[in-house]
Amino acid sequence: MWVNYRIKYVKQYFHIPILVIGIILTAVWVMILYHETAASREERLHHLGELQLMKIEQCVNRYIHISEWMAEYVVKQGGGIDGFENWALPFFTMHRSLRSLQLAPDGVVSEVYPATINKEAFGNIKEGPYGRHADMARKKHQAIVEMIYPLRTGGKGMLFLYPVYTFSDHGGEHFWGYSIVTVDAKSFLEEANLSSLKTMGISYDLSWKGFEHKNGKELHGDESLPSSVVKLSKTIQGDTWTIRLGYVSDWENRGLILFALWGGLLSSFVVSFLVAKNRKLKHISRIDFLTGAFNRKGGDEAAAEYFRKYSVKKYMVIALDIDNFKFLNDVYGHEAGDGALKKLV
Repeated sequence: MWVNYRIKYVKQYFHIPILVIGIILTAVWVMILYHETAASREERLHHLGELQLMKIEQCVNRYIHISEWMAEYVVKQGGGIDGFENWALPFFTMHRSLRSLQLAPDGVVSEVYPATINKEAFGNIKEGPYGRHADMARKKHQAIVEMIYPLRTGGKGMLFLYPVYTFSDHGGEHFWGYSIVTVDAKSFLEEANLSSLKTMGISYDLSWKGFEHKNGKELHGDESLPSSVVKLSKTIQGDTWTIRLGYVSDWENRGLILFALWGGLLSSFVVSFLVAKNRKLKHISRIDFLTGAFNRKGGDEAAAEYFRKYSVKKYMVIALDIDNFKFLNDVYGHEAGDGALKKLV
């Protein structure tokens, strides 16, 4: 009973078919908008992830190039390392992540710059924890990167280990030792401008998997990383770098969806209300208020519609009249006259 009353009440003010169609169209529009927005945000995260991995690759290559330049320095010096401090100084003015440059003839570190932090020296690199790294670098003739090892001055560091070869007058190759570059890991990530993701409302974690590592090492992890993320990996100098990105808040998406939802529902109700109001006004303009029968305008329209529908039929028109109706109004009043008209109809 209550439900029927509510339905009747709604029908009184709203055109139900228009309202239902509007709600369905709003739902379809919201679903399309949600998927389009989600796809756009995911594409943006994918693009940003690729950009960040490219920046990391540039930073890695930058410090590998320094280790290669150190090797060239040794070769030009004929295997000597005199004047290394003066040669190494400019690098520290250009790269704030650098912690030390080391030269290790036959694997034993004998020259460290800056000398004030020579406690960062690795000693005999072949006998320490990175002996296998040294062997692999020598076998492959390429740089080996290690992350993350503890810096003795505090924090975590990155190690770039590069094999150095000199050449005899006859063109023979001779293993000389290693050039070593150590970098502060935190400054390295800042140098790659990963912090810019925070300003865009994006959280991320970054991991690295290299030589002698079955599982990746996490270099940075945000606690606010959402469950829905975009994951990208890139191989850089034989190591795998993986970044996962996600929006800290989905308010941008939710706000747009809510705006479309409320806008669609409001439009549906307004349009259905106006249609119902227009139909009611049209009905009133065709119907006599007292009797509920057609007035002249309504009668003409109804007759025209009938003639159009039954054009081949014959017609019969019945006209009614009330005699002495004025006498009825004068003697018994207009209410009685109105009642007689309604009774007749």
